Amino acid sequence: MRNLMLTLLLVLATATMAQTGLRQEHFASGRIKSTRYVVQGREYVFNYHASGQLSSSCEYLNGQRDGLWKVYDEHGVMLVQACFDRGHRCGTWEFFASNGKLRGRLSYDEGALASGEAYGTDGALFATREY
Repeated sequence: MRNLMLTLLLVLATATMAQTGLRQEHFASGRIKSTRYVVQGREYVFNYHASGQLSSSCEYLNGQRDGLWKVYDEHGVMLVQACFDRGHRCGTWEFFASNGKLRGRLSYDEGALASGEAYGTDGALFATREY
């Protein structure tokens, strides 16, 4: 009876894993290169630098980029924060220097680039443009 229960638990765990679609890739060193899992059609992807530091996080919905995307440098500083809506660029995208200071900003409206801003190394706004 105990073996039957254990077998049922393993089968259920495997079925649950298949529904979530957990997959991992590894570097030759054994460190995790990427982790992907699916929940209700939404795929979550986490990529890592060889050091183990997170390099990016993103989402897909039905195979299309969707949701918040972030890119990080080797030290964990966020370099890019972007947004997608069913494969289309949306909202405000921000770009940062390795010191964490804002370097640029792009705004999208219904998938089209609407405006942009550029910032100097001192963090001061030095250029804007409407599209």
